[in-house]
Amino acid sequence: MSNAKNAKCAYPMPPNEAERQRELCDLELLDAGRIEQIDRICELARSLFKTPIALVTLIDRDKQSILASSGVNLTETSRADAICNVTILGNAPLIVRDAASDPRFKTSVLVRGPPNIRFYAGAPLQVRAGINIGSLCIIDRAPRDFSAEEQGRLSALAALTVSEILGWRAVRKLDASQKRLAQTARMAKIGGFEFSRTSDKHTWDDMIYSLYGIPPGTPPANDLIVSRYDPEMRAKSRRRITALTRHGVPCDVELRGTRPNGETFWVRVLADAEVIDGKVSRVFGAAQDITRRKFNEVRIQELTSRDPLTGLPNRASFIDTLNSYIDAAQANGERVAVIKFNIDHFRDVNDAFGHQTGDALLQSVANGLWQDFSAVGTVTHLGGDEFGVIMHGPAVDNAERYAKAFVEQAKTLFRHDHSTLPLSVSGGIAVYPDHAEDAPGMMKSAKVALDRAKAQRRGSVVLFDPEIAKAAEERDALMRKIRHGIDNNEFIMFYQPIVGLRDGKVAGLEALMRWNDPERGILAPIHFAVGFEEPGLAIRLGDVALDMAIGQMRAWLDAGVGFGNVAVNLSTAQFRLTDLADIILGKLGRAGVPPPQLTLEVTENVYMGWGADVVVATVCKLHEAGVSIALDDFGTGYASLSHLRQFPIDKLKIDKSFVQAVESVAIVDAVINMGLSLGMQVIAEGVEKQDQVGLLRLKGCDFVQGYIFAKPMEPERVAPFIAGFNPTARKKAIANA
Repeated sequence: MSNAKNAKCAYPMPPNEAERQRELCDLELLDAGRIEQIDRICELARSLFKTPIALVTLIDRDKQSILASSGVNLTETSRADAICNVTILGNAPLIVRDAASDPRFKTSVLVRGPPNIRFYAGAPLQVRAGINIGSLCIIDRAPRDFSAEEQGRLSALAALTVSEILGWRAVRKLDASQKRLAQTARMAKIGGFEFSRTSDKHTWDDMIYSLYGIPPGTPPANDLIVSRYDPEMRAKSRRRITALTRHGVPCDVELRGTRPNGETFWVRVLADAEVIDGKVSRVFGAAQDITRRKFNEVRIQELTSRDPLTGLPNRASFIDTLNSYIDAAQANGERVAVIKFNIDHFRDVNDAFGHQTGDALLQSVANGLWQDFSAVGTVTHLGGDEFGVIMHGPAVDNAERYAKAFVEQAKTLFRHDHSTLPLSVSGGIAVYPDHAEDAPGMMKSAKVALDRAKAQRRGSVVLFDPEIAKAAEERDALMRKIRHGIDNNEFIMFYQPIVGLRDGKVAGLEALMRWNDPERGILAPIHFAVGFEEPGLAIRLGDVALDMAIGQMRAWLDAGVGFGNVAVNLSTAQFRLTDLADIILGKLGRAGVPPPQLTLEVTENVYMGWGADVVVATVCKLHEAGVSIALDDFGTGYASLSHLRQFPIDKLKIDKSFVQAVESVAIVDAVINMGLSLGMQVIAEGVEKQDQVGLLRLKGCDFVQGYIFAKPMEPERVAPFIAGFNPTARKKAIANA
């Protein structure tokens, strides 16, 4: 079609439009109806890219016909409104991040109305060089990005679609002409054959010899053909030959074989009989090479049942396999074991080293599991950082031993930048029929055992038992109650004074969360500590603590209360928020609270974890803004002097377990000296006796916190406490201690 004619159209056309239309007409697709293989590709595209809609379209003269669809009931549209009409102009995928803001498409009725296209990605269906008959496209109702890797997958699926279209067309021609040997012989990779019962003569064309890898000129014989089929296919082939030649039963069968050179092939054999006077006199038919289609089916199956990152079967495949093993076990009385493995602190790996390293870690674990378990079980990537293994029969007796051996081996499994990084993997095991009676029950029981392993000691393996399930149910119930408590403002803050040992004054307060449970009254953190084990819940609790403490500081500032500063604890989960520093500084800014009046307490283990780089970046930004940083519970984790020098720490808090233990005097002395030598203020927690105060003062400790001065108190009691606190008397008492 000329450019002049294109200019008159309301939509663009390729320069070879007439040739393209002839190709489309020759394929006979416009009146084809549903094609199962194309439908499956369409559904696969929708699932693979997680979009609500996927289409296979054909661009006709003035309309867009929908050959296959998933997620929308659409048969055709105007060509002028079809984004796919632009897709066929090129050879690469067309990506439209937001059609509503794209001047080419924003006025299309398909964008302004149903199906309300916002995101579009389409790959042209190129049946031969320069001839694009339509597209395979995915659609979302919200804008989104589409990576180069995803574009490659979409193009691969489009090529697969073209292959299936051409294969469908070839089979359609074969079906239409199976009784005419001369016509079938002219079709690509289709060989014709004939057998006369009257003369007992076989006739093959050249394609039959090529298809089966038989040297040309070899005398034709049924046994020669049958010998090329794989052993399990031979009996099937002989039954069909007997039914055809003796009784005239038409044959339509797909068979797999191996040529002498080792190549695997698939053929579809279509045959019929000529019957005279009730007897078969002649048999004729054709064999088509369908190897490519069969391999494509395998590829589709792999895409839907395998994880592309690790190459292992995915969750859906895992469930299917587990169901089949349980069905077999019910029949023969065997047992089935499910082992769930989880990479501990996997999210921290991604945060610290990036997703590329996280993917490499998943692949390392997958390879390790495959090496250890493939001979005795089915290994699966269940998704994220979770893997599964199914064992059945006698192997079940050794499931726990295998699991523990893998967990131990995993410690040295992962290398990054030529160094082996410490890796911890936890496992949970459930056994059928001891622990559950079906696949969902087995999955749940294994997950309960895995959760117990992670809770009691990371890097361990736990076998399910009913007591674990009971504890898990109680834990889940408590989690729900904590969430309900957050939603209903049941969590409150108490404040414990921090007293200076040099001047006897209240230097600040530590904000300590309490749960005002309507049924049980005021509860200490031990009653809701489980909430901090779940990252999402820990972040919500931490957010409540920050909001309440900052709001209370604003109220004290307005009332003229000299509270010094307030310390708030931060959890590990909160540091997974990459914008945590901005969140905290934003809260301070909106409340009008100067940053130096806030102290954030961070434990050693937060600094030492996988995400240490993220933690350091966050606390550095806060420290530069004026917020004080305190290292909490020092001595209970893994920090050392060299570690402390790397971080912006203003205050060092000695854990109460050392303060209250007589045998720990040397440790307390060493910690105080270390903190002071690094220019930090040292605070001792859990001080309850006068002799402890005296010892700490002599050792040079700056501040103390504990019941000897005050228990944690409600916010309204803080101002009167500070006002009534007698620094002179306290200083004298401290000096005499």
